[in-house]
Amino acid sequence: MAAISNDWLEPLSSEFRKPYYKKLYETVKHEYETRKIFPDPDDIFNAFAFTPLEKVKVVILGQDPYHNDGQAHGLCFSVKPDVEVPPSLVNIYQELHDDLGCYIPNNGYLKKWGLKRTDVIRTFEEPIGTDGTVAILRGNLAPEGSVVKHSAVPKEMFKAVLKAKPFDCEEDAIEAVISRKIQPGDAVFIRYEGPKGSGMPEMFYTTEAISSDPELGKTIALITDGRFSGASKGPAIGHVSPEAADGGPIALVEEDDLIRIDIPERVLEIIGVKGEELPKEEVERILAERRKAWKPREAKYKKGVLKIYSEHAVSPMKGGYMV
Repeated sequence: MAAISNDWLEPLSSEFRKPYYKKLYETVKHEYETRKIFPDPDDIFNAFAFTPLEKVKVVILGQDPYHNDGQAHGLCFSVKPDVEVPPSLVNIYQELHDDLGCYIPNNGYLKKWGLKRTDVIRTFEEPIGTDGTVAILRGNLAPEGSVVKHSAVPKEMFKAVLKAKPFDCEEDAIEAVISRKIQPGDAVFIRYEGPKGSGMPEMFYTTEAISSDPELGKTIALITDGRFSGASKGPAIGHVSPEAADGGPIALVEEDDLIRIDIPERVLEIIGVKGEELPKEEVERILAERRKAWKPREAKYKKGVLKIYSEHAVSPMKGGYMV
């Protein structure tokens, strides 16, 4: 079962040592083991967890029982967002509306009633982080730079060496992710999706597929000359410049090249080939040979606005504007 760990612990700790509490604990534990009980054991102390003692102004004790399975979750009168609002809470909402003009929510989840202002907007003295939210990574893979929203990257991926799995369009990449052809330790490359390559569309579906996977979201990265939205999350590096359509290094990446990501040091680079790390000079020699063999791809757009845009757009890191 859940335990109290915030500032409620000290004033309540003496109660936990008393005989009545031990008996109560054993009784409740037995009930959970032998019968169907709500709330979930991990939700028993939600009222304490969601509302620190130092911020408590009013204590509400509810005796009205819940009517259906799955409603109780440790907060008086509250139900989770996908559960129908119980009758007692409907009445509370209506009274608040009639007396104070409060709006009536479309759900019965009351966790937000315990939020502090600083839970939404932090003070200068207690920031969420001290290093911003976005970083520019550079290296032999992105000489002009690339962009990562590191505030949305799992800490496990701040420093990593991965094996490249290159794709020349998002459709092929998303299919590989969904079909589990991509494995932990891979770096998924989506290239020719920059301004000149295809108008620089958002790589939404692939980022969502990766970040929503409990395993892949912490063990692989997505690297692209395309872009992401501000709401994207997970280990995604975009705006890699120069882009593939311009013959940037991202166009030269081959299967199982070793890719080093170091967000604290702001580095994105190729450090080896065929799964083997090599001296920097050898890597540069191999990339030079690949560059000689590289040939520009046929333009994706043959007419219209996107044809004009792709012919005149500058690199992703320069803003993708037209000249």
